[in-house]
Amino acid sequence: MGPSVDPAFVRSVGRWLRAYPRRWRVARGAEVTAVLADLAPAGARRLDLRSGLGLLVAGWATRWREHPPLLAYLGYVGLELRLDPRYRDWARDDIEGPWFAVRRWLVTFAVVGVIAWLPALGGDALSFDSSTFFRAWAPTILLGIAIWGGHWRARMVARQLVVHPGETVTPSGRIPGRVARPRVEARSWLAAARVVAVSVLVLCGVALAIAPNRTDAVLDGVGFQVTSAPMTTGTRAAGIGLAALGALVGLALARWAVGPRLRAWRPAAQPYRWVVPLGAPGRTRLAAAVGGGALLALVVPGFAALLAGPVAALAAAALPVLAAARRVVAAGGTGAVAGVDVVRALRRQPDRADLPVDGYLPAADWLPVGTVVPLPGDPAPPAPAPGTAVERRG
Repeated sequence: MGPSVDPAFVRSVGRWLRAYPRRWRVARGAEVTAVLADLAPAGARRLDLRSGLGLLVAGWATRWREHPPLLAYLGYVGLELRLDPRYRDWARDDIEGPWFAVRRWLVTFAVVGVIAWLPALGGDALSFDSSTFFRAWAPTILLGIAIWGGHWRARMVARQLVVHPGETVTPSGRIPGRVARPRVEARSWLAAARVVAVSVLVLCGVALAIAPNRTDAVLDGVGFQVTSAPMTTGTRAAGIGLAALGALVGLALARWAVGPRLRAWRPAAQPYRWVVPLGAPGRTRLAAAVGGGALLALVVPGFAALLAGPVAALAAAALPVLAAARRVVAAGGTGAVAGVDVVRALRRQPDRADLPVDGYLPAADWLPVGTVVPLPGDPAPPAPAPGTAVERRG
C-alpha cells in the first residue's frame, strides 16, 4: 500500500476482513487491502457496501469450508477429543482466540447444569434457586477464566497442535521443547495494571457508599466470632480518608521515587526471554478477573466493605505510580522492557536472566511444511537450519 491510502480506508477494510479466519487475515490481509485501495475512488475513506458484503460472504464461506464437521467439533468442544490433523490450522485459530477460555468454562457450566437436571428426568421434583445458582457460579466462571485460561490453552496445544509420527507438518504444527520464557511487555503490563487499579478503586468506592453492613470479628474468650456490624458514617469517612491518604503517598512516590529508580535500573542480558504484548487472550483473562472480583464483592458485600478502605488506599497509591512509570517507559528513559522489569526496578531489585521453560516450538523449525514426521525406526530427518527457535525468539 502506498502512503496515499487513507488510514480510515484501511481500518474499514480491516473490519470487513474480520469475516475471514485470523490466519487468513495474517497471510493475505495486507494484499487484499492494497488491491481494494487501488480499485477504490481517490480519497475514499471507507469500503463501499457491495465490496464489503462480498468480503463478508467470502469470509464466512472460508470459515465454513475449514470448520470441522459437527460431530468432530462437538467432541472437540465437549470432550477435548483430538481433531483430524487437516483441521490443525483451524484449531490453532480457536485456541489462540479471545473466547477460547470463556467457552471452556461455559461448557463446564453446561455440564453441571445437565447433571443438576438429571433427577427431574426420573420424575423427582427439582429445587432450583436461580438467584443463588448464578450468584455462586458466575464469579467462579470468571475467576476460573482468569486463573486457568493459560493452563487450558497449553493443554489444548499439546492435545491438538503437537505433530505425531506419521502426520504431515503444517504451519500450525508444534513440537514440545524448551522455549524462551514469555514476558508481557512493559506498556501492556502497565495498561493492565491501571485497569485493575481503577476497577478496584471504583468497587471500593461503591462498597463504602452503599454497603449497609460490614463483616466484623468479635473476640469471645480464647476465640473470635464473625458477625455483621452496621456501616456507620464514621466508617465510611475513614475508608475515604484512607483512599485519600493512599493517593497522597502515591503522588509522592511518583514524583520522587519512580523516575530515579526506573532510570537507574540496569537490565541483565536476556537471551531466553520473549517479550510479548498482552494480546486478546490476556485481555479476556483481565476482563474476567475484574468482572469476577466485582461479582464476588456483590456476593459477599460485608467482607467487601470490611476491606474497602485499605484496598482503596493501595489502589489509589498505585495509580499515580503507574502513570509516572508509563511516562518514563514511553520516553525510553529506562532499560525496563517487560512488566517484570518495571516491578524489579520500582522495588530496587537487581535483574536476573530468565531461563528456558517447557513449551512448544513450531514443527516447521524441525521439518519443512508438508513433510511427514518419521515413524520410530525411520531414518533421522536432516539437521534443522542454524539457530534454534529459542535463540531466534530471544
